[in-house]
Amino acid sequence: MDLTRVQELKQKLLQEAELAPVWLFFMNHFVDNPEFIALGDRVTHPFVEAVVAEVGRQLFGGKGAVNNLRLTLIAEQQFIHGGFSMGGHLGGVIYFEDAQMGLVSVAEMPPSIDVKYARFSGKPVRKVPTPSLN
Repeated sequence: MDLTRVQELKQKLLQEAELAPVWLFFMNHFVDNPEFIALGDRVTHPFVEAVVAEVGRQLFGGKGAVNNLRLTLIAEQQFIHGGFSMGGHLGGVIYFEDAQMGLVSVAEMPPSIDVKYARFSGKPVRKVPTPSLN
């Protein structure tokens, strides 16, 4: 499968001011593509998991617990994508490890067509050493 569109998605994520077109690009070019879905390996990613959980808390308070988060890593693209549910809503996440930037999308329940988006970035924080007692 030609993965050049993954790099195009990354550029959109990094440059677009509006988030809806970024998510729609992902949905239109990847989500329904069986070849794409077959790529990658299931992973756990503490940073992405923590971000999705925090988005749930901020959007839905106590009803925002994340369920069924499934993440897939396409290692050669340093690209993680996945889906989840939270507070009765369906959502998805994309994250580029090399750019340290991602996007969370959470859809309102029908009949609403509203979707909430959160772009996020993060860098690993160095552990602060314990000061010497000397």
